[in-house]
Formats: sequence, C-alpha cells, structure tokens
Amino acid sequence: MESQNTRRDIDLDFFKKLLMLEFERVREYINQKREYINGGVTSPFRMHMAEAGTDMMEREKAFLLIQKQEKYLRSIERALQRIKEGNYGICSKCGNPIPVDRLMAVPVTTQCIKCKNGKL
Repeated sequence: MESQNTRRDIDLDFFKKLLMLEFERVREYINQKREYINGGVTSPFRMHMAEAGTDMMEREKAFLLIQKQEKYLRSIERALQRIKEGNYGICSKCGNPIPVDRLMAVPVTTQCIKCKNGKL
C-alpha cells in the first residue's frame, strides 16, 4: 500500500536545504580525504617498509572513498536540479509520486521503491 505522504505533501524548500547541507558535508569530507592523501610523509624511505605499505594502502582507500563521494555529490546536484525543474519526488520510471518517507531515507532517489525493486 502506498504511503499517504506523496509528492503533493513535499516541502521542496526542506529537501533543498537538506540536500544543500548534505552537499556541504560531503564536500568537506572529500577535502579532508584529499588533505590526507596529499599530506603526511613525503618519502616512504623515512619510515619502516611495513609502515610505508600500510600508509600507501590507506591512501588508496582514501582515494576510492573520494571517488565514491564525488559520485554522490553528482547525485545531490542532480536532485537539486530536479527541484529547480519541478520534477523532484516523481519516479523516473513510472511517473508516480515518491513517498516522503522514501525521500527522507534517500533524498537523491529518482525511483519509487516498487520501481527500484523491479516490482512494477
């Protein structure tokens, strides 16, 4: 049964603020990870080989996290664009309103849960 909290009940200003706050939080996270990657010991020969290996592995993990978060930033930007265009909260597959509880859980979503799960 579909939730009564549908697109017509959405406070777009609330979601815009939520997405903008999330955008800033993710951008700050990315900046911190970039500082970690670019900072620290400049020569691996100054530390023990095992420490250098661990440091390199941690930097590689940070790089992968940055890539994932940059992808999420693009999703946030697209959600903000949908708010501007007036189609935020509308399922891209079936065209039905996305329930507010789904938007609260995943504000960047483009699909209702039925379409996301392939149950349409």
